[in-house]
Amino acid sequence: MTDHNPFRNPSSRTRHFGAVLSGVTALLIAGTGCRTIPQNPMRVEALALPATGDGMLRNTSQQVLKGYKQDESAFMLLPGNQEALEWRLALIDHATTSLDMKYFIWEADEVGDLMLERIIRAAGRGVRVRLLLDDMTLSASDATVAMLSSLKNMELRIYNPVRHRGLSGWLDYLGKRRHNQRMHNKLMVVDGHWAIAGGRNIGNSYFGLSEKYNFRDLDVLITGALLPELSHAFDEYWNCPQVYPGDQLVKKPMGKKRKKLASKVGKNMAKAEPILRLSPYPAGTQDWSDRFHALPEHMVAGTAEYYHDAPDYGGKQRVRMLDVLETNQPPPVVSATYVSPYFLPNENMLKGMQKMVDDGVEVSLLTASLAANNHTPVHSHYKKYRRQILATGTALYEFDSQPKADVREVADTDPIASA
Repeated sequence: MTDHNPFRNPSSRTRHFGAVLSGVTALLIAGTGCRTIPQNPMRVEALALPATGDGMLRNTSQQVLKGYKQDESAFMLLPGNQEALEWRLALIDHATTSLDMKYFIWEADEVGDLMLERIIRAAGRGVRVRLLLDDMTLSASDATVAMLSSLKNMELRIYNPVRHRGLSGWLDYLGKRRHNQRMHNKLMVVDGHWAIAGGRNIGNSYFGLSEKYNFRDLDVLITGALLPELSHAFDEYWNCPQVYPGDQLVKKPMGKKRKKLASKVGKNMAKAEPILRLSPYPAGTQDWSDRFHALPEHMVAGTAEYYHDAPDYGGKQRVRMLDVLETNQPPPVVSATYVSPYFLPNENMLKGMQKMVDDGVEVSLLTASLAANNHTPVHSHYKKYRRQILATGTALYEFDSQPKADVREVADTDPIASA
């Protein structure tokens, strides 16, 4: 069966396969042909557009922020997978001027199809779309990436591309430190008024539609004073030297193949329709006004800072979020909670946790248990720190791989009931 998903198409490069057999052990290394990465691509610097002066998103933001202090923002946690995707769709459907999105993973499945089709619709009605994806797990061919970038009002850029795609691309990560630097950020900023930041990538398992397993994750919906800082964080990555414009990855202009792309997207949405029809997620643009009108009752006022890894080395050791957390301990607080599926502290981080406990702060940490972790090597490294974490006085919790029914309800989305 032909696969029509733009992010699902295999690379057009020639694939070569080889195998080395030793006794009963077989190692299969699949390789792809080399791609030419431009050394100095034509990268046009672009910054976030000013916050829009009208529209549903602007009006709702003003309503929510009424009575707030100038440095305050409004926050609403999105613990449920269903609500997390619905709020993404709602923001896209009501966007009027700009949509900036960056993700580490964009899966080739029904949710990936739905989101891609939705942002293409937004671009079609005049919204400027900037989509930034990491190259590590991207399965789309360079030609497809270029076609998407050729759409009016839409640009797709790739973070830190490697010379190969497929399994052999992983050898690049082993060989060069630069390639091992990936963009794990997940952020979308819409019309300069609203943002969603958190742990979810784009794919079925992040929004409750995977039959095998669904992640229990967390995002936050944000409006207010923090938005300029979030937009600046996006611009830092969008304009950094390690980001490549999608249309620069191929030599021939792809504008004439837009009809081919539209056909692929249409066929793929038809393919996804049986599952989407059973799910609560609308396949087409809809009016989410009732959801927005109810927001003032559910959002909480507060101040915040946004920390993230620096996008490039710049000739020096890059600044990581962990380094920032070490040097920017929180102001006097009653409690501090860390939630991370992959918690690998260093000595300074442990000292910082110890100091907070000594100062009377209740420090707690939630991370994944071995059975609840999708990266076993990470857990193998983490478990060496258990005693040291507990020695700081931190309350340590590990997520149960077989949670109770109420937790499953948050993770799964009808009609899915994961194994």
